[in-house]
Amino acid sequence: MELSMESFNSINGLLKVAEFILAYTLMIMARLGGRSHYYYEPYEFGSEGAQFFVVGVLLAFCIILPGEILTYFFGAHLSLLEIFLSAIGAALYTIAGAITLYNSRSFHGKYYDIGVAIGSLCIIMAIAMIVDFLVALKNTKITVIQTHYSIIVTTCSYQIYGSQEILISGFGN
Repeated sequence: MELSMESFNSINGLLKVAEFILAYTLMIMARLGGRSHYYYEPYEFGSEGAQFFVVGVLLAFCIILPGEILTYFFGAHLSLLEIFLSAIGAALYTIAGAITLYNSRSFHGKYYDIGVAIGSLCIIMAIAMIVDFLVALKNTKITVIQTHYSIIVTTCSYQIYGSQEILISGFGN
């Protein structure tokens, strides 16, 4: 198996790299953008629910995007799962950006600026994912094949040395 750079010559490949860079930039900003003058305090996105949701979205795509990029390196092409993840990611990043922008209104100074930056970058990430989704959808032919298959299941019960076992066999037509 050899490494391939072919997929990175497409617009989807370039968008994945841009999304990857944005995802990790957002994660670093969220991790280091805390209120205190210390650099190890994370940014607070509002309530516990907001914090859980936004950090969950940021972390999830920091895991998903490298996996998608690695599949490109090994020569894989666009998958239906990747198309759906782009659509879901666009929705989640839009919500995360809206939450961050809304909650940053109550902050002042540097903390307000970081909140606006994170919220704006989340919206930019959502736009990139929407473009990725639309380009992928345009370039992908999806075929649904419907088949009818029935299974006849028969059961037979017998005992071996005091324990009961059930034999299930299936026949298709």
